[in-house]
Amino acid sequence: MDQDPIPPPPIAPPSFATPPQMSPLSSEPEPELVPLKKLPFPVFVRITMVVTVLAFLVGVVRFPSALSSAVGFERAEKKMASGDAEGAADLLEPIAKSHPNSKEIQLTYGEACLQSERFKEAIDVLQSFEGKEVSKEEDARLNAMESVLSQKAKEVEDLQKQLDAEEKLKKDGKK
Repeated sequence: MDQDPIPPPPIAPPSFATPPQMSPLSSEPEPELVPLKKLPFPVFVRITMVVTVLAFLVGVVRFPSALSSAVGFERAEKKMASGDAEGAADLLEPIAKSHPNSKEIQLTYGEACLQSERFKEAIDVLQSFEGKEVSKEEDARLNAMESVLSQKAKEVEDLQKQLDAEEKLKKDGKK
């Protein structure tokens, strides 16, 4: 009395053009399969897509100027390494103005100004760091700049004293 179990019916992909079929286990017809309509994206997905596209477009628009600045900065560093501080300062000036928040660019520009004896610009760069947090390396570079500027200021002061003394001697000699 062992009966072989009834094998399940073969599974075929649904055909949307065929009429509903009867289920072998029940007497009710299977529901008709209807292709899904296009589901709308939730609002957060739409917002994310828009933000992503905008970020991409901003990056594409800013890329040429960022690339130009990076190339100019590399050229300036090479000029500094070869001893051409004046040329480096000339290259770095517009880059430093367009990237005022870049500490590396500002420091390199300040060092180039200092080496090319553009003391006013070097002082401006040094003052731009007042009240900002800096790393140990940046602090060391700033201290080195400050030290050189202090030394140059002392030299100028000494020269001014010598000139004043010479001028006083000339006035005393004419009397």
